Amino acid sequence: MLIFMVYIALFPYIGSGPVWPEDGLEPHYCKHGWYYNLFYINNFVDDPDQSCFGWAWYLANDMQFFVISPLIILPIFHFHIAGVIVILAFLLGTWTATGIMTTHWEIPLSVFDGGVNFMKLYVKPYFRMGPFLVGMYTGYLLYRTNFKHRMSKVAAFFGWVVAAVVACLVLYGQYDDLNGNRVSQEVSSLYNAVHRTLWGACVCWVVFSCANGYGGYINTVLSWKGFIPLSRLTYCTYLVHPIVIYYNQYTKQRLMHLTDIDVIYQFIGNLVVSMMVAFVASLAFESPMMGFEKVIFKKQEKKRR
Repeated sequence: MLIFMVYIALFPYIGSGPVWPEDGLEPHYCKHGWYYNLFYINNFVDDPDQSCFGWAWYLANDMQFFVISPLIILPIFHFHIAGVIVILAFLLGTWTATGIMTTHWEIPLSVFDGGVNFMKLYVKPYFRMGPFLVGMYTGYLLYRTNFKHRMSKVAAFFGWVVAAVVACLVLYGQYDDLNGNRVSQEVSSLYNAVHRTLWGACVCWVVFSCANGYGGYINTVLSWKGFIPLSRLTYCTYLVHPIVIYYNQYTKQRLMHLTDIDVIYQFIGNLVVSMMVAFVASLAFESPMMGFEKVIFKKQEKKRR
């Protein structure tokens, strides 16, 4: 919320240009919708005039999944079969709901268009719960096996091949559809229903296999210590990166003819600058709050003793 408030207040004054939004990017300076973000229900706001800090929809999803997580954690730890049934029920529910509504709204294979399909389908928790469920069960398995699950080299190799193929299908399966060769509505509905879960399963395989010693060179790369300080900036980078992108786009003085190289340069530039801004934001907002939190919890622990 601190970054949110600073962004709303200062963004209109930090740049200029022919297309610079003098009143900022948020409708009415978020006067009519800020409280949706405060209560983590902003992903249910469909009215553009009440939408605020748009990319925070994922924070709302995260909080909503966190709230319902005891419905999964408690059964799976105390009654494993019951927990698996609960996960499968949620999974079947999110697949069915996504497939039915994708068909009803006639949503194409790719819903990330920033428009009505994005608000209808992309940001709603009941349509994107699959990866959360797969991740919860993977975490449970890692805890129960204590990172000592054993499998044959053949099984590990087969798992990596399947994960790689499925991940590529999910990632590049939209290519023809995005280039104008629309697939049937049935295929679109099936893809939208299951692709997030499949992608989450592929990521979980990487985590599970690397944690249990079957990652090989991939585990070596992902375990590089240089990622540790960068990983601590990921949350703030997520919060500030759209601001960096908006600033870059709205301060341009002339039109650009984009080529593949231009896009690569823009991507790398936005990434690096976002990490730099995130470092400052982390020092200014995140680190003090984490320190304050540690002080409070330490005092509570001393009182209990």
